[in-house]
Amino acid sequence: MVEAHRYLVALLLMAGGARGADLAYWVEPCTRAETGCQPADPDLAGWAMEAWQAAGGGSLTLRRAAEMGGARIRIHW
Repeated sequence: MVEAHRYLVALLLMAGGARGADLAYWVEPCTRAETGCQPADPDLAGWAMEAWQAAGGGSLTLRRAAEMGGARIRIHW
């Protein structure tokens, strides 16, 4: 799990280059029971994005998009 976090942070920082990243993310609602997601999982994904932004030390800005089409990062279950 830690390796996945490092990979995502590195990927997000590369996406923004030296000037930092400003990226929108979208989280799929947990509406399909067959995926195994839990009702609170979308909130957990948002908290993870907030933690990754904080870990970026100001070089990473992540904002939640209302629609999937407006997001460069898309989290699906």
